[in-house]
Amino acid sequence: YPEDIEQCNRLGLTDLGAYLVNRMIDKKMIIDMDHLSGKAAAQVMDIVSARNYSGVVSTHGWMLRGKDQPGHSDILDNRPHATFNRLVAAGGFVAPMNKDSDLLIPDIEEYLLARMAVKFPQYSAEQLRAILAQMEPSQVPGVGIGVDMGGLATMANPKNKNPGYPFVTEFGVAFDRQGEAGKRRFDLAIDGVAHYGMLADHVAQVREDARASGKPYVYDALMNSAEAYLRMWERAEQ
Repeated sequence: YPEDIEQCNRLGLTDLGAYLVNRMIDKKMIIDMDHLSGKAAAQVMDIVSARNYSGVVSTHGWMLRGKDQPGHSDILDNRPHATFNRLVAAGGFVAPMNKDSDLLIPDIEEYLLARMAVKFPQYSAEQLRAILAQMEPSQVPGVGIGVDMGGLATMANPKNKNPGYPFVTEFGVAFDRQGEAGKRRFDLAIDGVAHYGMLADHVAQVREDARASGKPYVYDALMNSAEAYLRMWERAEQ
């Protein structure tokens, strides 16, 4: 944003913006924090914390360290902003932006560790990983992924690997290469996530890669994400 435009979002909330956030809470609406500046996000969390509200989400990895974060560097650009931890502690829902499975797994794990740290603040990251490794799959906190395809976001690229066709989900549903018989058939290894339907292939690849890396809890977190979102929504309505 040009710095001479007073309404650019890096200046934080206006009085009308603060009123809007409070009215959203009054009406038990879900507040998506993504695309707010660091200053505005902190101000929203001030209101959310004062109202003891948990209906806040970061749906596609926007709450990252940026130019207004002390210690900014390119290396830190993909790490969560400090306000992210406040959102998690409030009971909000978080999801990194979707990407190649080998890059997505550490992102989901980082978000998952942030959720675990709220419950076990006395433990180190390594201790939290050990706890996660012993958890039943259904007990792993949920972390989603945001595709943002409507925003023309980049999806997982072809990486010359697929989950093996036909692959079978844990629900017993078999998926083969999608497409018309005798015509183009989509393959994750060749096409990447070329359309929404191939998210099934992508999630299956995350399953395989998470298990191969010794972090099956990352896949469990992804599979528990819908339940985590619903529980956040239920808390907001109480």
